[in-house]
Amino acid sequence: MAHLDPLPATTTPELAEDFAIFERILGFVPNSLLTMQRRPAIVKGFGVLTKAVMDPDGAVDPGFKRLLAHFASRAAGCQYCEAHSLIAANLHDVSQEKLDAIWEYKSSPLYSEAERAGLDYALAAGSVPNGVDAEIMHNLKTYWNDDQIVEMLAAISLYGFLNRWNDSMATDIEEAPIAMGQRVLSKGGWDGGKHRSDKPKIELSETSSGGKFTISDYAEMTFSKVSDNSISIDHTGVNPEHRGEGLAQDLYYHMLEYARTNSIKVIPACSFVRKMFMKNPQDQVLMVS
Repeated sequence: MAHLDPLPATTTPELAEDFAIFERILGFVPNSLLTMQRRPAIVKGFGVLTKAVMDPDGAVDPGFKRLLAHFASRAAGCQYCEAHSLIAANLHDVSQEKLDAIWEYKSSPLYSEAERAGLDYALAAGSVPNGVDAEIMHNLKTYWNDDQIVEMLAAISLYGFLNRWNDSMATDIEEAPIAMGQRVLSKGGWDGGKHRSDKPKIELSETSSGGKFTISDYAEMTFSKVSDNSISIDHTGVNPEHRGEGLAQDLYYHMLEYARTNSIKVIPACSFVRKMFMKNPQDQVLMVS
């Protein structure tokens, strides 16, 4: 639950043009700015800085700057910014396929050596204490010139402000970033954290032959133990009064984390889980082939 509630976008009419900047970047006005508008001058100043840092005519690709921001946010642990930066990257022509492979950036052919060097730099720069050392800088300079490095660090630093703002405010995360986080980041443990006031509590009960994941009496996912290293998901059900709230998806992503943690494979006997695997091919590494 956010420590301060976001205000309606119409609260401060003189910020309409400033909010429009972020609608172009994200597709919506983020709750971070709707909270920040209590001091309009801060929103205006942040908008000016954002336009300069994320200038589409700069020396670094705008989509890649959002990936740098993502890795810096990952190092800082801000789940709000981790998801937001991927939404922005996607809107700036980074393909969903490339985002789906972000955990494998060091080996995926979708990422170049130059990009790997930049993302390593972002992780180190976003860490506390700072992890940038001579080896990281040497590798970075192999692929990027001084002007590009300044622009890259500016993107990382811009999100340093946002990381501290959103984690300290526990800013409520919006629907689109939640969906992106569930699709791309959940395999690394992302669940929205303090930024999801609606985050359901999922409980696991097990027997020697199977078990189930439940969200109160709202939804459940049952499974059978097929072997020591595989389970069959047999059924996913949601109380009719709670359909449309994303509870089945929450159970799915929780089940995936359970499978990863326990090094087991999943047989998708349940039609819902089978559809989710087909919709999210990056998850199929956990499916029995």
